[in-house]
Parts: sequence; structure tokens; C-alpha cells
Amino acid sequence: MSIESKSTDHYSSIGKQIYEDSRDGMTQNIQVYLDTIPIDDINIYLNILYEDDTEQKCTALIIACKNGHYEIVKMFLTECKPDLEIESVVICNNDEIISNATALWIAFWFGHLSITQLLVEHGANINHSIETNVSPLQAATYAGHIDIVQYLVEQGADIHHLNVNNETLLMLAAYYGHTEIVDYFLQLGCDPNIQNYENLSTALHLATEKGHWSIVQLLLSSENVNRNIKNSHQMTPLMIAAEQLYEGLVDYFIENRYCTDIEQIEALELLGTSYYCYRKRIEYSYDCLLRAMKLREKMSLSKTNLVPAMEVYNNYKECQTQEELKSIRHSSEALKMEVLMIRERILGQTNPQLIYPLKHFGQIYAGQKKFTKSLQFLLHALNISEHDGNEDDILLVFSGIFFEIIHHKQCFPFQVLHHVMLSASTDAHTKMDNHHVRLYCKFPSLSAVQLLTDCGGLNINALNVNRNTPLHIIASYYGSIVPNKDILIIKGIIQTLNEANCHWDIANQYNQIPLQCTRLRTIELFIKDVMKFSLKCLVARHIRNTKLKYYEFLSQRLCDFIELH
Repeated sequence: MSIESKSTDHYSSIGKQIYEDSRDGMTQNIQVYLDTIPIDDINIYLNILYEDDTEQKCTALIIACKNGHYEIVKMFLTECKPDLEIESVVICNNDEIISNATALWIAFWFGHLSITQLLVEHGANINHSIETNVSPLQAATYAGHIDIVQYLVEQGADIHHLNVNNETLLMLAAYYGHTEIVDYFLQLGCDPNIQNYENLSTALHLATEKGHWSIVQLLLSSENVNRNIKNSHQMTPLMIAAEQLYEGLVDYFIENRYCTDIEQIEALELLGTSYYCYRKRIEYSYDCLLRAMKLREKMSLSKTNLVPAMEVYNNYKECQTQEELKSIRHSSEALKMEVLMIRERILGQTNPQLIYPLKHFGQIYAGQKKFTKSLQFLLHALNISEHDGNEDDILLVFSGIFFEIIHHKQCFPFQVLHHVMLSASTDAHTKMDNHHVRLYCKFPSLSAVQLLTDCGGLNINALNVNRNTPLHIIASYYGSIVPNKDILIIKGIIQTLNEANCHWDIANQYNQIPLQCTRLRTIELFIKDVMKFSLKCLVARHIRNTKLKYYEFLSQRLCDFIELH
């Protein structure tokens, strides 16, 4: 339940003082209030939510629970009748905001076992969940309070409760590294194979991702665990260990036969590529790849699902034998292509883990002024990132490299820029670097306008804060001396906007249409020659000018159209 904060003079002064003394642990003051104020009034004070400067909103009982003031909590529970299910807003130590939390929820979140026991003994709901459906037991698990976890379970808390992300108690304990709690839940029979909604990870995926050795070992030794479940990126826990350079975990999987021969080989290959891409340990990377190749030949397990040759990788083909691999040992470019091809084969060609190396090497190529190869790598990364909808980082890198190309007066394929602009146009909020924009972007730019209109999906009649359309802005262009080449550019932009079906009669906040904004006679005459009005536009402007009342008679769509004029 939720109780609104009261601010009446009758309750605010004394109630606020009780709240502050409860917060500060002033036990003697609280006892004086209980001895001198009628119990009915005390109960009212205890059920008021008070808001402080941090936007925290708590009752006196809840703030006492948060700060661990056991004696004050005991007084309230034994001598009064506070509502134990009032929901609060509490600020945690890491500035995280918890909403809808009861006194019990707060007590175990902050690790106060004795207060938790008091509240449960007085009837607090041990399965109350906050807005993200996190139960008290899940919160205690998250915080790593094993004593509170055991107490809540003994009191009947639901050990199979799932939060909004379908996360189990076992997942939370595994992710945050609480080994003792993981062991406890496994003994209780919690299912280790449930997958969350975010990326279909199990407890074993999460423990591996965070590198929690002891927890991975516990989970792997469980009879019920499925070690080969794949997450949404088609990665098993072993693949995660290899990709994230947890070599010790990879060896543990292999030595204890928790993987098949082919899984062992691919884990070594993936480990080698990660050493190359993330640590730049080329010799170590090569040794891992050679070790994997020797195992392939020993076990007669040739490579399958090879990635087709691609221009981005110089049409390189993956090595099939030890001899082929040894032949590229001292060729940095060939070894790089080998590594990247292996990653695509094992991880899959839409896996976001492919993106960082491509972006990194693309930037290195740009630094070497190998702009064509740089753009190939970044374009490949962009294509992969579009599967996850996370293109912004790549687009930002593209913008910097485009400006470098312009700065060095180099040429690049127009189709690459067109592809990037198409990607950027799907998100109007894509961020760019204003430093580069100021340096290299010139106004007006006919080619930029043509490119943007070709990309489509843009509102050609978009309004700025002054209700000016792009046509208003270009029509009002002015300079004391305007070169003839600029006049031609302005006319070209106006013609491009006209061909894109711009509206010539949209009025800005000063009730001016684009023609009325012109400041150059040449542009005014040009606009008069090319502009065209439709009958519906003329009618809409007439309605606006005569100030007819039309809202109650027309649809919202027609009203919006008239408002433009």
C-alpha cells in the first residue's frame, strides 16, 4: 500500500521531529514521545512519509530500519501499531533509488538481520516485491547477506521467485560473486538452467562472464546443470570464458572434460583470437591457434562452416593445416585476417563481440592513412551492429574518419558515405563531434542536402523553434558580398527542396512564408519562378488569415495541416 505525505501544521512539526530522531538514533527522545503523546497520534506520525533533500521519502520506521537503529524499531513495533507495508523511496549507498520498498525490504537490503527478524515476527510480508518484482529474498541475495537469506528461506520465502528480467536467486548470487549463497541455493534444488530475458543467460553464463572461478566450479559440478545452453548471441559459457580471456576457466573446462573435442578446439581458437584483439599478445595468440590446429589434425576434425572470402579481409581464406598456419606466423596482416575470420566462424557473423576488433583495427588503418581499408572495416562493423540496433558508436567513429579524409584531401567511395547516412537517418538523435563539424562542414552545402533527401525518411518541412522550415532558412541567406558560386548553390538547394515536395506557404512565427524571408533580390526572383501552391494550401492559409474557428468541425489531421500555414 502507499500513503500520501501529509503536510498539515497539526502533524508536520512533531511528526518531522520523530522522523529525524528515528533517523539519527535518538532513542531517549523517541521514548519521551511515546510516553507523552497519545498512541493514536503516534500511529499517525509513524505512517507519514517524509521527504528529505535527497528526494528520499520514508516513514520514521523505515528510516530507522535503514540506519540499523534496532531499539527504536523495537519500540515502534512493541508499543505502537505502524503500518508495516507502507512503500517508500530510499536512496542506497551507491545513489541507486529503490521505490516501493517496505520496512522489511529496507532492513534486509542493508543487512540488518535482527531488525529483519523483528519485522517478520510482527507480521511483515516476506514476499513483498518492489516495482521491478524483486522480492526481499532476491534483494538479500543481491547484497550477499547469507544470514538474512537463510532466515528468510526458513520463514517460508519463495526461493523460485523471478524478477521482471526472469532472473532467479541463483543467477543473482552467481553474477555478484556470492559463492556461499550459490552453494546454499544449489543444495535447496534451485534450477541452474533458467535463462533470463535480457540475453538468455543462465547462472553459469553470468558467473563465467564475471570470472567468478569458485562459482563456475560449483555450477559445473552440479548434476542438474546444462553446460551447453547458448545465450541470445549463441555463446556457451565456455565460449564466453575464451572470448573474455579467462584462460584458467578454459583450462578447467578442458581438464575436467566438461566439453567435447570440437568445443575444446574452438575454445582454444577463440582464446587465441582474443589475445590478439584485446591484449596484442601476438605470439601467445599464435601458440593458441597452433595448439588448436594440432588437436584438429590429431583428432581428424577439419574446420567446417568456414566464412566465405570477403573483400574486407582481402579475400583471405582460413588456414587448414599446421603448415599453412606456420607460413603466416611472421605476416602481421595475414595473421590479423586469420584471427578475424576465425572469430566470425566461431561467434557467428552477427555477434556484437566482433565489433570492437573491427572498430579498433579500422581506427589503426585510419591513423596509417589507409582510409579505404579503414572504411571497409568500419562498414563491416556497422553492418554487424545494425542487428543489435547499437550503431551510434560506429557512426561516431565514421564521422571522425570522414573528417580526417576531408582534412587530408583524400577521396573515398560515395556509396560508403551513402550507407552510413542511411544508417544515421534511422535515428535523429545520433551524436556527432561538433569540433569536426565546425572545422569541415560548410554552409550552405548542396551535396549534403541532396544526400539527405536521397536517404529519405526525413521531414522536408520540419520546423525549428521559430517555426522556420529548411526553405525559410535557405531563402533568408544573406551576405554583404555573395559570390556567384554561392548563389548557384542556394538555387540548387531551393530546387532540391522543391523537388522533394516542400510546402511554400508554411508560415513561421512571424507569419512569413519563405518568399517573404528573402533578402537577396536574385533569390526572390528565383523563388517566384519555381514556387508552386496547391489548392488545399491556399485554402488552409486563407482559413488561418481570416481566423475562422475550425477545430470543432475538422479532423485533427486537417487541423494540424491548417496550423502549418
